[in-house]
Amino acid sequence: MTLTFRLVTLLGLLTGLASGSYAPRSYAAVISVGLGAQPFHTLQSGIDAANTGDTVEVAAGTYSGAAAVATIGGGKSGVTVRGVGGPVVLDAAGYTIPNGKAIFVIQGAGVTVRDIGFANASVPDNNGAGIRLEAPGVFTCIGCTFTGNQDGILTDHNPSTSLFVVNSFFTNNGACDGFSHSIYAGAVGAVSVSGSTFSGTCIGHDIKSRAAATTVTDNCLSCDYTGSASYQVELPNGGVGIISGNVLGKAPQADNDHFIAYSTECLDCYSVNALSIFGNTFNNPGAFKWEPGVLDQAKLLINFSDVVAQVSDNTTCGLVPSLVVGSANLSNNVTTTSCRTADVPEPGSLVLFLLGGAVLMLRQRRVSCRV
Repeated sequence: MTLTFRLVTLLGLLTGLASGSYAPRSYAAVISVGLGAQPFHTLQSGIDAANTGDTVEVAAGTYSGAAAVATIGGGKSGVTVRGVGGPVVLDAAGYTIPNGKAIFVIQGAGVTVRDIGFANASVPDNNGAGIRLEAPGVFTCIGCTFTGNQDGILTDHNPSTSLFVVNSFFTNNGACDGFSHSIYAGAVGAVSVSGSTFSGTCIGHDIKSRAAATTVTDNCLSCDYTGSASYQVELPNGGVGIISGNVLGKAPQADNDHFIAYSTECLDCYSVNALSIFGNTFNNPGAFKWEPGVLDQAKLLINFSDVVAQVSDNTTCGLVPSLVVGSANLSNNVTTTSCRTADVPEPGSLVLFLLGGAVLMLRQRRVSCRV
């Protein structure tokens, strides 16, 4: 049996375990939503017509206000919502979102959303999200865009939830309050973000994940040096973290001098903890100044735990020579004086997600932690 076959088999097991038990019908319907001749003209009306396992196809166009906002209830599992025929944007600009949460609230298990844009979600508590995930099981987001939301994706704290984000774009998200982020995952089971681009995050983090296992692979994280993102990746509850193959940039106006932060808020949330950071590129071209008159303070990692982070085979530009604050084993890291804006990475690594998922299956218990 080949390694590839074993990994694919493991992915199937993980997906099946996390997605919960639901029995799709012997056939699946396609529900058409559009601004023209389609039977349904709002996303919610299309969702209401769908059953477990159905696909809702949203025709190209900009859907504003009430036409853009929808909820998939807990009684509908395995639904796919996808854009077709060109760009699809669900735009909440100037609209009071009735649910007080998000443009798209997902409570059904096993939902997939692809090729949809979410823009300008705003609510009074500054947590208005493009997508609010409140469902158990696996949620998959592929090829989506998140622009100008207070949070791009925001999840609850269900340990049976897994979040996949693939080949998506996050631009100018964050309420600029330090508590809202492009992706904000609660204490869920697993998070995987791959092949995605983060740009212009305002004061919050590109990715904040409280998950038991988090993999961040082959992404551009503030690699165009715009915005004021604090951390590019924060794992405040510890857990298992794999951060590999990314290009990370520190903007001159960034709100923090570290790229990655680990166990910033909880030292014992999980019984299994490990952090591996390898094969990334860290760029600080603007001689980031966190304190007046002090140059080049940017650091690869701040680690508040006693976990020995494995930091290897990374390329750094403009960082302090020590690279890290806290416990770490450093090897084969290279320093360069040439910082540049990176091309958008290739799609993320399936193998690395599976490694994170495999470790997740080994975790024994979770104690209470801050939310």
